[in-house]
Amino acid sequence: MSDKLRIAREVRVERHGQIARLFIEGAEFPFHIAADDPIVIGPISGDDMPTVRFTVFAERINVINDFTPEPDDQEKNP
Repeated sequence: MSDKLRIAREVRVERHGQIARLFIEGAEFPFHIAADDPIVIGPISGDDMPTVRFTVFAERINVINDFTPEPDDQEKNP
């Protein structure tokens, strides 16, 4: 894992009827998320890092699959 990546200290999910809101470190996620799709939270145990998965709607989605290492990673692992 790159040391440039940050891990959120707190994530909060609030569901009220058909509306779901997601907060990351107290700031609300600024885009609509699907409340009727599962919002998956887990695993939560002493040894595992908790995660949350949810669906975000978008007018367009671009996926870039480039499996070459980042330039910083190449320098660390020649």
